[in-house]
Amino acid sequence: MGEPLGRWPWAANLFSPLPPEEKGKITLVERAARQTLIEKDSFAPPDLFLVVKGVCELYSAFSLAGDNDLGYRICANQFIGLSEIVSPVPMKRTAAVVAKTPLCALRIRGEDFLHWSQVCLPVYNAVIFESLEQKHRMQTLYRNCSVTNSVLAGAYYLDYLYGVYLGCYPQGYQGPVRLWETQSEIAQSIRRDPRSVARIIQKLRETGCIGVERGKVVITSAQRQTLRRFIEERSL
Repeated sequence: MGEPLGRWPWAANLFSPLPPEEKGKITLVERAARQTLIEKDSFAPPDLFLVVKGVCELYSAFSLAGDNDLGYRICANQFIGLSEIVSPVPMKRTAAVVAKTPLCALRIRGEDFLHWSQVCLPVYNAVIFESLEQKHRMQTLYRNCSVTNSVLAGAYYLDYLYGVYLGCYPQGYQGPVRLWETQSEIAQSIRRDPRSVARIIQKLRETGCIGVERGKVVITSAQRQTLRRFIEERSL
């Protein structure tokens, strides 16, 4: 996959030490919004995916509360599927992965990834490290969204979503970023009821942290800075 891999600078840099024959085994997968990338509970041979463009939802996934009702977002430069590959025993896919937006992902066969530990250990270790960092960031998000102050919880989550969807725009983009989540989805993610979320959005609009267009939250670069200050002031 020489030429297509070059379209994605972060991935190209990460995989640059791989031997050419290993790079050639990496394939590109594309999904339209709402199409499934991975079926939950499937025993299909495990593949490792690296999202390079777009956003997908991971359902029935890890949460600090111990339940599996929350979906969270996987965006550009994040991996999916490592646990099933490195498990010493065959594992069902523990989550369904569905494209939230049009999606591009690089697919690495599980057996090829394990082979990297022998032919290119630095890349193998880099993938492990990135996956662990990804899980740590998600743990931090869940802790932040579990605070008792509902407006602060909402602010944390919307700030997170801004970073997720910013990757769908060209590099250096400064305009409004549209969040695809409905108020019901936001309510589920921060464990509040939809009416509370409506009040949270109204409060954040009044303070200049966000905007709303056609029923969806939009955030500009300047508003994101205001949102960050809002969070910092209330987190002291």
